[in-house]
Amino acid sequence: QRQALVHRDLKPSNIFLTPHGVKLLDFGLAIAAQSHLSDGTITRLTQPGTIMATPHYAAPEQLQGGLVDGRTDIFAVGAVLYEMLAGNPPFGGLSPVELFHAILYDQPPVLTGGPAVAAVDRIVHRALAKSPHERYQTADAMAQDLRTAHALGDSGSGGSARALSRLIELPFRILRSDP
Repeated sequence: QRQALVHRDLKPSNIFLTPHGVKLLDFGLAIAAQSHLSDGTITRLTQPGTIMATPHYAAPEQLQGGLVDGRTDIFAVGAVLYEMLAGNPPFGGLSPVELFHAILYDQPPVLTGGPAVAAVDRIVHRALAKSPHERYQTADAMAQDLRTAHALGDSGSGGSARALSRLIELPFRILRSDP
């Protein structure tokens, strides 16, 4: 049965694989997805500006004290999937401040490999979009894309993470002659 909850602390240690499927644990930080009162105001269970998440899996809106919804959990799932494939979290830093900056402003390295890895990379990067509006709007939509990527099969080549470098060639115009 589907519940309208935002977990707010999805991370590898809260996700268990069982013979009956995936089980989520530790709903200590979970809130109702619709925390609006009848007059339209929003109820808050935590103090504004309080970060309620595990930093490596926190969405930008959590770090900024913004409103959270299901797309916040989609960001965390993207971070978990990225870590599963690359062997390290998508964002890093030597201090919490560096980690928060990376989550807010940096893009994780691209996952490289076969066609299935490339498809999953697009899915994961969409889930890790900085703006909730650019992420999957529902977990079902993300799951459908993951099923499609899984159908591409695996060529046996593992995925790896590599920073993407882009060369941009700009047209130059001489503004004045320089001997």
